[in-house]
Amino acid sequence: MHVHYWQSPEGKEGNFGDDLNAWLWRALLPGDWDDNTDVMLAGAGTVLTHQLPAANRLVVLGSGAGYGSLPDFIHQPHCRCYGFRGPLTARLLGYGEDYVLADPAILIPDVLEVPPLPPNDRQVVFVPHLDSMRRSDWGKVCRMAGIALVDPRDESKQVIRQLARARLVLAESMHAAILADAYRVPWIPVWSSREISRFKWNDWALAVGARVRPVFVHPPSRIGWLDDKMAAVALNDNANLASLSTEQPDLSAAVRELAAQQARRRDRSIMARRRRYLKIRRKLLLPLLNAIGNHPTGRISRTATQLQGLASQQGYLSDEQQFQAARQRLYQALQRLAADRQDGFNDLPKRAA
Repeated sequence: MHVHYWQSPEGKEGNFGDDLNAWLWRALLPGDWDDNTDVMLAGAGTVLTHQLPAANRLVVLGSGAGYGSLPDFIHQPHCRCYGFRGPLTARLLGYGEDYVLADPAILIPDVLEVPPLPPNDRQVVFVPHLDSMRRSDWGKVCRMAGIALVDPRDESKQVIRQLARARLVLAESMHAAILADAYRVPWIPVWSSREISRFKWNDWALAVGARVRPVFVHPPSRIGWLDDKMAAVALNDNANLASLSTEQPDLSAAVRELAAQQARRRDRSIMARRRRYLKIRRKLLLPLLNAIGNHPTGRISRTATQLQGLASQQGYLSDEQQFQAARQRLYQALQRLAADRQDGFNDLPKRAA
């Protein structure tokens, strides 16, 4: 069996929430892992998209949907689903509540022990989304705010240790919140872009009994501000997706909202507008901003003040009982997967030619 997870093209850039798949599954399921086998495990992350590679035999445990169209083979005989990241993915794919697990990363504290720091040594940390990290100087923002920056591109175990030792995690990266919650470190969703997927966040949160109450902060860079405005026009405005709230979840409405978003993304006029913007961004805006400055002091200061205010707040944790129930569901699914692997997946047919 081999595991599939998102990796940047040519491996140029890491993202800890995806990279953790490289060692997590080997720790949870010791045994033979061979990249050349015909059984592929869809790992943690939003990998249930049309970009999921075809495999002779596919097993799914804790994966999520939410980007682009769905894989057209998810219901075929060669695919076995043990369960998904949360109830939104399960509903989107046409499965019932029995298939709701959680993000497998919530089990990491069982395989990566992190000695705690004394209370006075624990810091407030901010973890940007990967795209946000690329376009904004969050290091300057965090220094001004007096908090620590955790780069999501760093080695995954290093990032996780920083999260586990924090006093509070300000998370734009969803897996920063997932890992903080797993180590029972309070967290606050802090978003600087409308491109953040509320569907993904709520999919995980509903599975573990957490509530997602995002705080929107100003993008600290000019290009971040422009990208956010373009997202409002060409992609979606996540701030208005009230039906995706974890306060009173309406799963059917959430799935309808996502379908509407995806239809909008496929709209030819919107796609053309998006392509024009990206071309102008690459050829004109980025060179211009490099010349005049992408990070005005006022923008940096405004965002830093917002983060500084959040650093004194208490933060959130998932409900302990629901969190433990989610862990139990994952371990039960892992036991079923381990038994099937022991039998060589003999009752799982290969994909039809």
